[in-house]
Parts: sequence; C-alpha cells; structure tokens
Amino acid sequence: MKINQALIWQVFRNFTLVGSITYLGLGGILGQGQFFDDFEDGNFEGWVLQNNLEVVGVQPSWTIVDGQVDMMCPPPPVPNAGPARAFMYLPDKNYSNVYAAVDVLNWNNNINQAFGIFIRMENVGLGQTTGYIVNYNPNQTGSVPWGQFQINRVIGEAVPSGNTLAIDSMELEPNADYRMVAIALEGKIIGLIYDLKDLTRPISRIETATGDDRVFTYEQGSVGLFNFYRSNDVTASHAVSQTNWDNFYVSDISPEFEPAPWIVSNIPGKPGAIELTPQSGAYLAGNMSSISALIQTDATHPVVADDITLQLNGQAIHDFTWSPMEDNRFLLSAPDTLKANQIYSAQLNLPTTGGISTTVIWNFDTFSNAYLDSQDVILVECEDFNFGGMCDPQLLESPESGGQFIDNPPVSGLDEFSNPIPADGSGYVLKAGLLNVDYFDFDTTLVDTSDSIYRLCDPVGTRDSLDSSREDYMAADISEQDVFRIESGEWLNYTRTFKNPSRFHVYLRTSSLASQSVTFSEITSDPLTQDPILTPRGTFQVPNLTSSRHYQFVPLTRDDGQPATVEWTSELDAATLPFSFRLNFNGSEPQEFLKKFTLFPNYLVFVPATNPVDPTPAQLSYSVLRGSEPNTLAITLSSDKPTQVTIQQSPSISTPQWGSGQTVQVTPEPQSIILTVPEAVAFFRFIQN
Repeated sequence: MKINQALIWQVFRNFTLVGSITYLGLGGILGQGQFFDDFEDGNFEGWVLQNNLEVVGVQPSWTIVDGQVDMMCPPPPVPNAGPARAFMYLPDKNYSNVYAAVDVLNWNNNINQAFGIFIRMENVGLGQTTGYIVNYNPNQTGSVPWGQFQINRVIGEAVPSGNTLAIDSMELEPNADYRMVAIALEGKIIGLIYDLKDLTRPISRIETATGDDRVFTYEQGSVGLFNFYRSNDVTASHAVSQTNWDNFYVSDISPEFEPAPWIVSNIPGKPGAIELTPQSGAYLAGNMSSISALIQTDATHPVVADDITLQLNGQAIHDFTWSPMEDNRFLLSAPDTLKANQIYSAQLNLPTTGGISTTVIWNFDTFSNAYLDSQDVILVECEDFNFGGMCDPQLLESPESGGQFIDNPPVSGLDEFSNPIPADGSGYVLKAGLLNVDYFDFDTTLVDTSDSIYRLCDPVGTRDSLDSSREDYMAADISEQDVFRIESGEWLNYTRTFKNPSRFHVYLRTSSLASQSVTFSEITSDPLTQDPILTPRGTFQVPNLTSSRHYQFVPLTRDDGQPATVEWTSELDAATLPFSFRLNFNGSEPQEFLKKFTLFPNYLVFVPATNPVDPTPAQLSYSVLRGSEPNTLAITLSSDKPTQVTIQQSPSISTPQWGSGQTVQVTPEPQSIILTVPEAVAFFRFIQN
C-alpha cells in the first residue's frame, strides 16, 4: 500500500481527505471490552465503514448477504490515490492487549490483494492510518504460485520496506473457509489461521520476534477489517479488492495460548470441538487405542446425539458414547478403535436442533519413534538420494559416476559452525550426485549454495525442515532436512538393501502448498544408466496442506486409491539385495507453474505389509423374523465372501449400551441363528469386523 502523501496533498488539497459512514450504537457489545457481530441482523451497527478514496470519486461497497459481509473496492481513476482499498472498524473500542478473530470466506483468489485484521489502528484517514495488520496475500509474487501470511507495521497507510514483522508461506484453498486471528499481548503480536473444520489447531502460526522494538511503535488503537490491491497497475479494471467476512469477535481479555475455546465460543448456536484426542496433527503419537472429542455446545440449540456420525479413514465408527460434562460440554469417546503404526483421518459431524451443524476433520498418526527406529522399518531421508563421491566445498564439482548408497546411514547434517555431522563421512551430508543418473534438476548450475547447503555440489535444493524434530536429530543437535525448490518433471534416485523377499507399505512425510502427485517407481534395470527401465509401483497423492510448516504422512496408493504394496522377490540366492527406486515429482509435466517449489518432502517410511487382503468390503445379506419361541428372533445371514459380523443390542439409541454382542462367521452359504432378545431391548445393529 505505497502512497505518496506529498502528491496526494498537491492534487487533492481542496478536498476533504477522509470520507466515512458511521453507524451509531453498540448493539453488538457482549461486555466490557468484548464485541461480537455475526451480521445476521443485516446492519453495521457499531462499525465505521471507512472510504479513504472518496476524494477521487471511488465508492467501496459493504453489503450483507445471508449474514456475510462482502467488502469490495473498485480501482481509483488516478494512480496517485494509491490502490483500491476498503476498511471497516470499531471507533469506540480502544485496545492495547487484543484478541480479534474473523471468518474469511469466498475471496477472489485471482486478485493480487491483501486482507485481514487491523489492530492498534489510529489516525484513520487518507495517507495517515497507523497500526498493525495481520494479513493474507493470495498472490505474493509472480515467481511462485503461493501466497503469504504476514504481520506488518503500517505507517501512513502504507507498509514501507523493513516493516514486515513475520511471514509464513502458504496457499489457502479458495473454496474452503478459514478463521483468522490477531493477538497483541505485551511485547508480542501473533497471527493464526485455522481451517473452520478444525479450530483446535492452527494451520499457520506466526509471531513477532522477542525483543522486536517495532511492536511498541503503536501501543493502542481501534480494531477492524481491511483489504487492498497490491500491484502497481492500480487504475486497471482488474485492480479491485474484495473479501467476504463473517463472525467477527474482539476482546481485550488476554487469551491463553490455547485459543480453541475462545474461537469456538464466539458463534452462538454452533457446536465445536475444543479438545481432540489424539490431537489434530498428532505426530508419532504412539500406540493410542481410543479417539475422543470434547465438544462445546449451545444450550439453546443442543446437539442431536442420535444423528452424530464419526468416521475413521472413511469407515463409520458406531461404537461411541456421548457423555455430558459441565458448562454445556460433552465428551464423545470411541474406545479401542485405533491401531498402532497407522495414519488416520477422522471426521465428526455434529447436527443441532437449530439446524446448525459442525463438521470436524482432523488427521494424526500412531507411529512412534521406537517403531521408526526398529529393524522392521526402513526409513529413507528424502535428501539422502544416490551419489558418486564426496563434495569438495572449494571446487563444487560433480563426480564422474554415481549410483552409490549407504545402508542404515546415521543422521546427517551441519552443526552450528557448519561442520559436517558425522565428521567421518559415513552419512549423506556433503555427498555429490551425478546429474541424469542420481537426480534430474532443471537448474544445473549452483547459483546460490545456501539453497543446497546439505549437498553443496548438487543443485537439488535442501533446507532445514520445519517439521517437528525426531529424537535422533535432537540428540545429535542438528536439523532435519527437506528437499525443496522442486519443479514438475524432476526426480531423485535411491538405493537401499532390503530382505529378499520383501513387502512394504510406503508413506511420504511432507508439507505442500499445492495438490500434486509423486510417482514411486522401481528401477528394474541398471540404475547407473541415464535411461533405466522404470516400473511404477504407486503414487503419493499429496493434498494441499496449506502451509510449508504443516506436515502429514501421505500413503502410497494404487490407481484405485487403495494402499499400494511394494513387493519384490529375487531368484538370486541371497537373503538381502539392493533395491533401487525413483521419486518422480508430478510425472512428466515440465515446470508446471502452479506446482513450482510447492513441495517439501522430509522422509519415506517403509512399513512391513501384512498378507494380501481384498480391500473390497463383503456385501452382507440378511433377513430378520420373529422366532418360534417368545423373546427370540430368527436371523438369516449370508455374504458374497467370508466375513465376520457382530450383532449388538441396546435399549436406547440416544444413550446406547451396545455391549460386546454376539459374533458369527458369515459365508456365501446362508446360515440361520436364533437370537434371544430381552424385553428392554429395542435396537439392533450388525457390525462387519
């Protein structure tokens, strides 16, 4: 928002510099220092709708449709007025410590704009507004496809160079809904973004550095919302700013740094999860067997317990309890539903009597450090691809050959003094690969060695990982590494020694700013040639994880989406044999811009696979008739393939007491069983195990 105030004054000195519409009244006040507006009343009571471009005939629009605010500003007719921009703020609320939250919906992702929350806002007017903004920019630069989440200091309605206080690279999905939070507390400013489907864990958290004096420039002020166009072509027809808002909340009460209860409680009538077990994004959570969710509800619109649904990896979980707690809180618990060393996606749907429902989606894994370090698992760091020799940091020359590898390498990296760890060269740090044999990269020259410091002689980018550190890296006091600066069509080759025969499921640990695929292929001919034979074994379908700090395990899958099994058997009389494979990024799509530099793979996990099973669930057929004896039912069961079925009974569906039930083996041959039914029982269910 760069504005030349001197030119503005010369051109517009005969005009009023500030134009605004003030809606009097504080109907949205919740209490001292608190304000909430869901905009369902269709008005802007308590707000000032600020137009700093009135002097050039520009009129932003603030409209409320279906309880959501659409704030849009057209481009100005002259460039000296600065870009299109609009504001709305609370004039009667003056905050030093502040907690502000708003839902961000339906923005135009193609507009080069910034939007977010304004805090400690003062001197509101053309070329003079000051304060701090927590903002998201969908299109940060033209060289990469992602945006940025930022904290900025505003001086004279602009953010001069050197006033960006915190940054996270991220790419929000334009069709999803998010909550943005700004916190100013003592000597720190914090920005948070949540997916509305999971308000227990931010997908991005940024904060100002401890001791940054720039956070003390403005000590108090108003709070509001803003958007502005970011490019220099400010008078072009496309140079608009446009954002949709909902559910604005602000308080001067210092929140705890566990903000979930605060942001859930600000929407009347809407239930929300304030605590999840395992936690959202739980990493190496270990052998946890139960899943639970602490739910905050609204007394006026209670959750309809009978209609709650819970799914794990797309499969319905029926055996859960719904128990009341204090303060309109309930605990949903599903014991004995998780298995060790698995990845999970959980979905919980909470319908209410008022017609408002909440969907909670969260991901976690039940791996453990001990399991990853065990002899059953093979773990391959993505930066540890094949090589041909050691790198000379002075010459930075490529080797003459490649294809070498290290089995069970120690953790590698550089210490705080840039010394290699381990120092004896037994790890992959400072190894050098051969182009077109060990790797392929479009950038074949080392322009900036700071982007490949782990392997200085290779143009393949590596960076200190933003993932949570594993125990062995913490013990060695070095950083994990990600491969980065990846472009579509690039690839890396790896070799390790596996047992003969071997069967594995494979998982990729990565963050990503775009949905994309990574093909896993076995190299079935000489890996030292430039064009070996590749046999595809599956694909990692990586979702957009929105932030470069947000990591997840992604399973290797077949074309039908089912887990892929990597298996091989050699006729050679050897207990172990080298196995070479390739990771190909986004297939053969060369340098696709929307995926450029968006992937940050950390490591691969090879987990022993169990015996092959048919992933298609059995199709169960049944009939139920009244039995010949009192209080009995005659049940006939059959299925298209063998399966196991548990029949459970409960006197109630709202507070079920299913018990262990009766388990029977079902085959394609129909079989009949007689079930004794107590008089109190009213409900039955069949569960395929």
